[in-house]
Formats: sequence, structure tokens, C-alpha cells
Amino acid sequence: MSGVTSASIGSTPTLGTVNPGAVELMDAAGGRALKFQTDTPHLVNIGGDRLSTSVTLHPIPQGRVTVGSGPNVDIPVQGTGVLPLHCHIENSEGIVTIYPLSENLSIDGLKVTSPTRLSQGKYIILIAVHGCPVR
Repeated sequence: MSGVTSASIGSTPTLGTVNPGAVELMDAAGGRALKFQTDTPHLVNIGGDRLSTSVTLHPIPQGRVTVGSGPNVDIPVQGTGVLPLHCHIENSEGIVTIYPLSENLSIDGLKVTSPTRLSQGKYIILIAVHGCPVR
């Protein structure tokens, strides 16, 4: 998993539980698409590198979630400049705030150095190379 993570502040069932109708396989131009309905905040990791085709949903349950390269984080992220504990994210009754613990954190291309409220569609980047986001 790379340091590029898109935050989609929407919802997700608890890990291991899928609500009826939450996952739908649809026909789309050129193949099939997977639609996943959620009801709690989550992050969407859009792949480990430029050639990756994986998508991973990371639920943000009520309370605190840790993010980083360390062995005991809730959301492990590997990449140059990712600290063992890079940031934490708090969900307080659906209001989601990211707390940077590193200088290498940006949201929608803007450097973040203080707690910042997240909303749906925000693009979180945890690493940078020569001042440019790694994609």
C-alpha cells in the first residue's frame, strides 16, 4: 500500500459484516463494475502504485484510527517518508478529523500541519518527493 489514499467520508459496515444489498455487481461499458454501499466513514485506498488495480476500503469507526508504517497501526501505509505513526483520524459521531503527526501530509494538494476536518471526496497524500505528491 502506498502513501496515496483518497478519503471518501461516507460509510462502511463494520469489518467482516456486509449489509444485504451493500455490494452489487453491475454491467458497465467494457466489463463489470462493483458498487459498494456504505453507512459509516471510510478511507478508500486507490492502489499501491500507478499500475495497481486494487481498491481497499478502510472503515473509520467511532473513536481513533492510527495510520503509518509501524507494526501496530490500524491502517498500515508503506512509502518513503511515511512515519511509524504518521497521523491519526478521529470519528466523533460522523465528524471525521485528521491529526497530522508528520510534515508529509497534504489534503487536496495543500500541506496540513494542524487538525483538519475531512469531508467526502478529500484526497489525502501521506508522502511527497521533491515537493510533488507521489501518485
